[in-house]
Amino acid sequence: MTLAVLVYAIDERIEEYGRATASTTFLPMYLVLCAGVSLAYLTGDLFTLFVAFELTLTASYVLITRRTGASRVRAGMTYVTVSLMSSLLFLTAVALVYAATGTVNLADLAGRVPQLPPGW
Repeated sequence: MTLAVLVYAIDERIEEYGRATASTTFLPMYLVLCAGVSLAYLTGDLFTLFVAFELTLTASYVLITRRTGASRVRAGMTYVTVSLMSSLLFLTAVALVYAATGTVNLADLAGRVPQLPPGW
């Protein structure tokens, strides 16, 4: 999927400029975005999953607002606000899971969550 999107993006650049041009922000941010998604798949604990989401969100902030215009900036600011609120909620949930179980490791959580008292 990563390769297909990259080929499509290069094709779009050729149609736009008549030749393949190197973008100063698209390719690095696209690779950071792919790294964040890969990290989310490979993680073994909740905090690293949070870091992967933040890495993905940070790259997507840049990709959304690459070509500035009033509507893009407005949409980017809305996206940033909603993403920061969701990140705060995610981090709070990780902290509550750690407070309840004493771990954020997914393998350990599988054994400790069933042992929690009812209501937790």
